[in-house]
Amino acid sequence: MFGAYKRRIKELHERLKTGSYKPTPAKRIHLEKPDGSLRPIQLQNIEDKIVQSATAEILNSIYESDFAAFSYGFRPGKSQHQALQALQTVLQKGKVNWVLDLDLKACFDRIDHTALMDVIQKRIADKRLLNLIQKWLTVGYREEGQKRQKQKRGTPQGAIISPLLANIVLNEAMDSYVRHW
Repeated sequence: MFGAYKRRIKELHERLKTGSYKPTPAKRIHLEKPDGSLRPIQLQNIEDKIVQSATAEILNSIYESDFAAFSYGFRPGKSQHQALQALQTVLQKGKVNWVLDLDLKACFDRIDHTALMDVIQKRIADKRLLNLIQKWLTVGYREEGQKRQKQKRGTPQGAIISPLLANIVLNEAMDSYVRHW
């Protein structure tokens, strides 16, 4: 049984090395939110999840040192509970003039692919890795009974790589501004 898995992993590794790996369009479903609206979620296949997870590890090792200590969203070892604890500690010390709380509506849906790739290219020179990220951004999805829809903007909600890609953009667009301010 495990022999087949090992063989498939080796084949996936070989496709990554040769550049013949191609992500598969995700299956798109809609989950109901508490307010009754629907959230589109894209479900990747296992190969795409494996490759995205490995890529996220690499990118996290590069970008984690760039991210602001006050930025808690979707970060390894950070949680919303830690953010609240840090806020409580600072507020109790009484040295606070303002608090910035951001909840970016449809952030994953609106990220501009060109702007994201421009930001990533500042730190990543490996063309294979850049091409891989570009493929994930544009591969798109299929909804039940419909043709594939290419993604023209945004990162796929539900994809392993999406929170990190959003953090890279947010760090460039907002966190660097807040640090400077």
